[in-house]
Amino acid sequence: MAAAQGHSDAAKLAGLMYTGNSSIEQDYPKAIGWLSVAAQQDNPDAWFFMGQAYSKGWGVPRDTVEAARWFLRAAERGHSYAQGILATRYEKGQGVPADFQEALRWYQDAARGGHFPSAFRLGCLYGEGDRVDQNYTEAQGWFEQVVCRGVGPEKVHAMIRLGSIHHRGLAGVEDPAKAADLYERAHKYAVHFAKQLIPLTQKHVDQITQ
Repeated sequence: MAAAQGHSDAAKLAGLMYTGNSSIEQDYPKAIGWLSVAAQQDNPDAWFFMGQAYSKGWGVPRDTVEAARWFLRAAERGHSYAQGILATRYEKGQGVPADFQEALRWYQDAARGGHFPSAFRLGCLYGEGDRVDQNYTEAQGWFEQVVCRGVGPEKVHAMIRLGSIHHRGLAGVEDPAKAADLYERAHKYAVHFAKQLIPLTQKHVDQITQ
């Protein structure tokens, strides 16, 4: 009702509910219909999800160019997740010309906006000296952001890489104690994260075998 009365966030949420991520029966035409309504009302979240729709084929043909166009629109309005996805697309040349400098710019904007996968990617790039000057201090800063704010496997990997920087003194100071703490935290978090995934994985397996 709110969406029908012109509330853009309500239209966006209505669209997302029809993508199959809720108890509502999946209906891609309705999903795209409501997302389009929100997108026409200057809603960056809706622009981002329209990009996802064209990227994943939610009721529309998969189209990497069209997906990138929507991600760019949202990214230019400061949408950190759109910025992160756009960065990856510029790095890989998916729907846009491959342009590492453009990818790097969007990774930095996304990471500053709190998108931890982009922060992790930046840490890897600077730590490995991959198309940028190797800078372990820069890498350490980005990995610390992921350790503090991230979730999932990237958090574990960030802990391990950050531990290695401290262990080997790559940023200037060796700190074996801090490294050991990070390695221990990585192990505990990995076990915790795996346990959290087991019920979801089993549910997925059950759905497949039914």
